[in-house]
Amino acid sequence: MKTYFLVMLAYSAIGFMGMSTVSANSLSHAQDIEAKTNQSSQKAQQGIDKEAQRILDLQNQIEQASIRLSNQTVYRDHLTQLVRSQEDEKQQLHIQITQIEETRQGIVPLMYQMLNELDRILHSDLPIRFTARTERLNQLQLLMGRADISDAEKFRRLLEVFQIEMDYGYKISAYQQEITLEDGSKRVVEQLHIGRITLFSRSADKKHVWLWLQEKQKWHAVESEVIDEVNVAFDIANKHKIPQLLRLPLSVSDLNQSQVKENI
Repeated sequence: MKTYFLVMLAYSAIGFMGMSTVSANSLSHAQDIEAKTNQSSQKAQQGIDKEAQRILDLQNQIEQASIRLSNQTVYRDHLTQLVRSQEDEKQQLHIQITQIEETRQGIVPLMYQMLNELDRILHSDLPIRFTARTERLNQLQLLMGRADISDAEKFRRLLEVFQIEMDYGYKISAYQQEITLEDGSKRVVEQLHIGRITLFSRSADKKHVWLWLQEKQKWHAVESEVIDEVNVAFDIANKHKIPQLLRLPLSVSDLNQSQVKENI
């Protein structure tokens, strides 16, 4: 009986050992399969992650490209508006240039008319500061022919001279001037003009005074009783005395006076 039991135990042990060996082999094989499966899963997941990242990168690039396209569209519209505005401005400038040319064509003849009027005033007026006025007129005539001077500057100078001519009608001033007397002799004298109504010349010693007679276009020696009044007028013009009422002869008659007023 014991022998049978031992034999049974031996067979059982051998069977158990065989089963253990089979189970161990199966487990090892299963573990290998699981490891390979995990590796495959990891590789697959890595591939999925890589593809997902590539898709995200593509989406980001598309978004950036869309933003750049939008910006370029805005910039293109801006440039289009600028070009349109520049074209409008170009047309306006062309119109202005045409108008300027037309104005220039009109202003040049006007300046020559003004120049002729200044010449007429000079030779029909009392010979007040005749040398200085003649020099100014000559300078203007030369100025008109200069290409390096703009028409605007020429016109400004003409207006400036016209203003000086206007001022002669309202001012009292004394200055040095050379005159030619009735006998043909020349003398350097001190002249005094009171507006455009009277013009005197006085000798350096203040003993001789001449009145310009516009109608006769000559100098006339004044009476001795008038000389004192004229000397006072000279003192007033030179600011040596305060203004006061004086009785002085006139260089122009009433008719000539109205003509002189029309000169300016």
